[in-house]
Amino acid sequence: MDNTDRSVNVLVSILNWNGIDTTRACLNSLRSLRESGITVVVSDNASRDDEAAQLQREYPDIEVLANPENLGFAGGHNKVIDLAISRGFDYIWILNNDCTVKDGDLAGLLAVAEADPTIGLVSPVIELPPVDGKPVYQFCGAWHDWRALKSVRPLDIEQIRGQARKTPMDMWVTGTAILGRCSVLKEIGGFDERYFAYYEDNELSVRASRHGYRCEMAYSVSMLHHSFPNSFDRPPHYFYFCSRNELLFWSENTPEPYRARVKRRIVARVMLEARNLYDSGRRAQAEACVAGLIDATTGRLGPMRRSFSGGSWLGSVARTFPYRLGFALAGGPSPV
Repeated sequence: MDNTDRSVNVLVSILNWNGIDTTRACLNSLRSLRESGITVVVSDNASRDDEAAQLQREYPDIEVLANPENLGFAGGHNKVIDLAISRGFDYIWILNNDCTVKDGDLAGLLAVAEADPTIGLVSPVIELPPVDGKPVYQFCGAWHDWRALKSVRPLDIEQIRGQARKTPMDMWVTGTAILGRCSVLKEIGGFDERYFAYYEDNELSVRASRHGYRCEMAYSVSMLHHSFPNSFDRPPHYFYFCSRNELLFWSENTPEPYRARVKRRIVARVMLEARNLYDSGRRAQAEACVAGLIDATTGRLGPMRRSFSGGSWLGSVARTFPYRLGFALAGGPSPV
């Protein structure tokens, strides 16, 4: 590679689930890369209309894995992570199918990773489609604030750089376009498939840090992500997985000094969000939040086993949850 002292091999993992047009656009943008040693694999999560076969016919130079069922973000990419490790690749680039790649993006990520063997995961800056010709940042880096039980992700690069100097092992990277070192993933494992989707990138980042590997940003690389501009516009399943996995993540990963009342605080926070969603007319999303909490507490993890039509008793739970009680229960901990 032009930006390294040695030749490296990269496996690109793209997940497809009923999104063939979006996946086509991502695959076409990958053609702009000039580096050698790149292999592309699409992991298809049992899409309708036999999209896996369509993609294989249209792109005979890539490999398409036709998963027999929807394995989620975690399971779908884990299939390719296992391939990358077994075939001796140096890196795997886990890339959302709704991203647009341009020449130089992969080289910039590799430059950061190759500079330090203790770097396990690297992310570019993620941008949304521009507004009035101006860039709109979605992700510039983030860290876990264990005291507040929050994944802090400001859009101020200098603030994030400063935090990384203070708490380097608390930084985490979003799963939108992660470059992962295969030797690290072989050591620590891939995504936790209990999460299915959302928060699996938080958990993987924490696991990497606890094995002594850092999560880094490649600030020289900005990638376009065609995503929702705000979370309220997302479908119910997003709120289900985020609510369920938020409780799972903080309950299992919060360090001991900050574990006081973790579950109580997260439940209250999610219920406040459910009430806000209900009051804004998003009843199905509110029901999904409540269902996520119930499934987290009963251990129903992995794929979602519900549908949300806006007509179940879960909406009544969201509607009647009192704001004042929620704010009181969501208060901060008393660190040891």
